[in-house]
Amino acid sequence: MIGVILSGMRDCGTAGLLDVKRRGGIAVVQDPKDALFSEMPQSALDNVPVDHCVPLARLPPLLMDLVHQKVGGAPAEAPAGAGGATVDAIESDFTCPGCGGNLIRSDDGAMLHFRCKVGHRYSPEGLEDEQTSALDAALWIALRTIEDSAALARRMAARAAERNQPQLLAHFEEKVRVAEERGVLVRRALLGISEGNGPTGSARPKRPGTRLPPTR
Repeated sequence: MIGVILSGMRDCGTAGLLDVKRRGGIAVVQDPKDALFSEMPQSALDNVPVDHCVPLARLPPLLMDLVHQKVGGAPAEAPAGAGGATVDAIESDFTCPGCGGNLIRSDDGAMLHFRCKVGHRYSPEGLEDEQTSALDAALWIALRTIEDSAALARRMAARAAERNQPQLLAHFEEKVRVAEERGVLVRRALLGISEGNGPTGSARPKRPGTRLPPTR
């Protein structure tokens, strides 16, 4: 088997390429200097004993040459850790963004990753991406619920005013005030995510098409 990592962001493909290499396959990576986005190939180079690192223009002839080479019998699978290191699997404090189960942290000396019992697997950067996406979705749901609650409270306040019910009017006006304050906080959090600041304040790529809806 030949594993190939091309231009891309984050560390996608690194764990898979490491598995290919451990099982006797060939690891090929596009030269980061030649890639439009260098993060993905650079991650592979940092974590995998790569066999070939070439510019994109040299990949087709290289692959043609590799697939025509004769190989021997299937090699024995290498130990899970780099250089024979034992995998260190520890229960973590994190939950799986995909299913909500507990994540187990595995460090085999070559690459740190997290996995759950269902089979979802994340690198540290991949887990951070999924956590931010889940947070983003939860905040949008929270904002919509808050705005719906404020809109309902306004209608109830108007009805109380029409019926000359001052106590109910004050009650619903207070609910509107609280909902609007909460909405401001959630909007600020969403704005921070859409402008590239994750929940920890770290710089992140902007998510295309993320917009805040107008205030009702």
